[in-house]
Parts: sequence; structure tokens; C-alpha cells
Amino acid sequence: MVTDMVLVLILLLALILPTSLSGQESAHENNKTFWALSATASAMTIADIEITKYRLRNMRGFIELNPLMGHRPSRARMYATDLGIQLGLNLLARRLKDRGHRRLWKAVFITSIAANSWCIQRNLRLREHPGWKAMSR
Repeated sequence: MVTDMVLVLILLLALILPTSLSGQESAHENNKTFWALSATASAMTIADIEITKYRLRNMRGFIELNPLMGHRPSRARMYATDLGIQLGLNLLARRLKDRGHRRLWKAVFITSIAANSWCIQRNLRLREHPGWKAMSR
């Protein structure tokens, strides 16, 4: 699980660092990087929501641990909460970018992508406990 996250981070850094290290990012390249990272972070958020919702529906004993959502949130509540947070992160990254922080705004997206990657992997690796079937009888 940790090695998968490390690979994701290495891939993201490989995509970001070549333009960052040159110091010669044009406004167009900078915007392309911003929107690519924004789209990736949003896609990871949606993937986390859908995988979590699938697990909540199909696994006995599976509950949501995010205190903002409750144990059995509706899909609408999950989207409103998670995409609201993602929108706030996008606005923060945009503000940092506009104020000239060349690397800090990218860290906002990388952190979001890494956190959602961890949640997705955690959800995919969880299995239904064998005792649940015996207890439900």
C-alpha cells in the first residue's frame, strides 16, 4: 500500500518538476499544469466517493469514518462535502499561484491527490470480516 502511494507521488513529481526546475514556465504551461492537477485531484475525489459508496452498499459492517458525513451518508451528501472541500483547495491553489508561489500551489494539489489515493487504497483493501455472516444469522 505504501509502495503504491510512493509510485503515485513519484509519477506526479515527474510530471511537475521538469517545468518547475527550468524556472521558465510560460503562463500557458503554468495554466495547463494547474488545470491538469485540478482535474486529477477532482477525479481522485470522485473515485474515492464512488468506491466508498459501493463499499457502504455492498459490505456489511463498512461505515464511513469521516465525521463530516456520518456513518451512512447519502451520495449527495458525500459529493457536496468532498467536492466542496476540493473547490476550496482549488481556490487556495489559485490564490497561491496568482500571488507568485511557484511551487506551493502545486503542493496543495499533490496533498489532495495523495490523501484521496490513500483513502481509495484503504477502501479497496478492506474485506468483509468472516464473522459478520455468522453474527447476522
